Amino acid sequence: QEETKGIDRSRIFLGGFSQGGCMALFSALKMTRPIGGIIGISCYLPLMSRYDAEHVGDGILSPIFVGYGKQDNIVPPSFTEISINELRKLGATDLWSKGYPGIEHNMCLEEVQDLSDFLERCLNGNP
Repeated sequence: QEETKGIDRSRIFLGGFSQGGCMALFSALKMTRPIGGIIGISCYLPLMSRYDAEHVGDGILSPIFVGYGKQDNIVPPSFTEISINELRKLGATDLWSKGYPGIEHNMCLEEVQDLSDFLERCLNGNP
C-alpha cells in the first residue's frame, strides 16, 4: 500500500515491541520481496507450524534488527536467542542482534543508539 503512494520499498520499515515485534519478524517470513528493514524489540519468532518454516518468502532477505533485554521477565532471552538462530537458518543474511545486560522487558539508551545506527545504515544503503 505504501508503494502505491510512491514510497520505495527500500525506505519501508516494519517493526514492533513485544507482540508487535513478533508480528514484524513473522511478517519477514511471509513477504514476497524484501523491504528496507524489519525491527523486533523484546520479542521472538512465532512459528505456528512446520509449514511456516518451509514456506519462507524473500522478505527474509530484508535487513533485520533484533534487540532484547538479557533479564527480560516477559519474553525469556532464550526464546529470542533461539529465534535469532532460526532466522539465520531460514535465510536471514543481514541480521543485527544484541542482548542488553541488566535490561528487562523494555529498551535502554544503548539499544536506541544501535537501532539508530541500523536505520542509518539501511537508509544510506551501506552494507
